[in-house]
Amino acid sequence: MRLHAFTKFLPAVAFWGAVFLTATFVLFVCLAASWPVCEINSAGYTSCHTKLSHFLGSPPNEMGDTFAGIAGSLALVWLAASVIIQRSELSATVREMKNATQISRERSSLREYELLLEKVMDAFASAEVHEVMYGEWAFRVTGREAREHACLRAPKKYRRDGAEDLMPRVYKNAEKTRSALETQGFRIDDRPKRMAQHYALRDGLRHLIDLQRDLPKYERRLLVEWQIEKAHEILVELLQNDEIWELEAPDAPTD
Repeated sequence: MRLHAFTKFLPAVAFWGAVFLTATFVLFVCLAASWPVCEINSAGYTSCHTKLSHFLGSPPNEMGDTFAGIAGSLALVWLAASVIIQRSELSATVREMKNATQISRERSSLREYELLLEKVMDAFASAEVHEVMYGEWAFRVTGREAREHACLRAPKKYRRDGAEDLMPRVYKNAEKTRSALETQGFRIDDRPKRMAQHYALRDGLRHLIDLQRDLPKYERRLLVEWQIEKAHEILVELLQNDEIWELEAPDAPTD
């Protein structure tokens, strides 16, 4: 941040630095021109005059060399200043292009994110009333009379909720279902079929994870809070466990 703030003022620093060096150099030349130069002639007399008067009486080639030296020194100062200014402006242009590209990428990713989020919520909030009441899985734990149940998806009525209310349930339901099915000493009485909604939920979460790094900060933070990576891992694990599922539904995709 400090480096960026410095580079922002670098062109002005280079310009006014060159102005200062030019003024200093011109002042030095003027002072040097006023310095006295004394000579002893053949008669033994000493004559003094300024360097400027001596310069004006010099041959043309010496005057040209002097002017070339002065102009070359000033040209070097302003060349260095112009290089710094142009480099700084080029860096600023590159930064603006990168920012514009990043904004464009985020907008495109945000549109894709919104579409994916709708699909994920549709797949998650797709359980029928009987699936919620009696569970997608019904099982008995050794030593208990009552049947336990677990439901990976949410009731359809939850689809009316916004993403910030509905999406946290994805991980909670997945973790709760896995914990229930990993209970020691249980016997599954009813197994669900691997439906298209289960696969759509898994694939939608995978696509959200892939898209996460290109999203704006707010959406990235939401995906982290919703723990979609953990939810996806649990879904993959459950869908790969053939022992807890019945036969595939006709419309269910294959891995």
